[in-house]
Parts: sequence; C-alpha cells; structure tokens
Amino acid sequence: MAASLLLRSNPAEAARRADLLLQRAPGHAQVSLLLALACLRSSDGPRAVAVLEALAAQQPDSAVTRLELGKAYLACGRNADALLAFEHAVELDERLAEGWKQLSAQLDAAGRTVDSDRAYARYYELLPNSAALIDARVALAENRLLAAESVLTRRLEVAPDD
Repeated sequence: MAASLLLRSNPAEAARRADLLLQRAPGHAQVSLLLALACLRSSDGPRAVAVLEALAAQQPDSAVTRLELGKAYLACGRNADALLAFEHAVELDERLAEGWKQLSAQLDAAGRTVDSDRAYARYYELLPNSAALIDARVALAENRLLAAESVLTRRLEVAPDD
C-alpha cells in the first residue's frame, strides 16, 4: 500500500527506493516491477523497457509483466512490440481485462478493426457488472441523461479508471 501511494505521489522517489532495494536483493521480481512502473510514471520509458524485458526473461509466464512491458513499449513509440506484448499477455491470462483493452487499442491503431472489436468485446465481457454501471446503462436506455451522468460522475470519483 505504501509503495503504491509513493508510486502515485512521487514516482522518482519510488524508483530511487526500488534501486536501493535491488542493490540488496538483485533480481527481486516485485521490486523490479515497482521500479519499472516508477520509471514509466517518471517518463523514463527506455529504462522501464530494460527492467521489464529482464523481468519477462526471469518470469516468462507472467501476464502482468507482459502487460506492463507493452505499456513501456508504447511509451517508447514501439507500437509493433507493444502489440505483440499485449497479445502475449492475454495468451498467458485470458481473464486479464486490461490486456484485452490495450490489445484492442493497438489493433485499432494497426488498422485491424475487426480484431480490435473482438478484443474490445472480450474486455467488455470481463468488466465487473457494478450496480452503478448497470444503473447508468438503464438510465441511458430510458433517455434519462442527467441521471446517467450523475451516476457515472459518482462512480468515476470512486473508481477513476472505469
């Protein structure tokens, strides 16, 4: 919890601390992932890629590592590599919703609209059916736009990544 708060509030400090920890425990997977995420949030995509490529070699079956590697590739403008990383992530874990979302976006950017739509449909299937989202859907279907907006605004305050 403290690490994620530091990562959000001060990614450069999170990276510095992760570096110190890795000096004591080289190759520690969780600390390496924290370092890579801190590098991404600090706009150091190349370093994030290097850390995540090493981590992916260490943990070839980690869908989360592949997902984050895809994001790092995107940060470096390596879209083709990102697409492959996202494909690999969802192959490793078909229930990785964020992987399907990222894959959909990259397929769309590559002009593969049908594949993108399929990936997005899989992402949508994996989304939790929170009561707030169901309420907003019903309000939209009934053309109660202000009610839908109010429900969604409250939901985004609680879960900004939805």
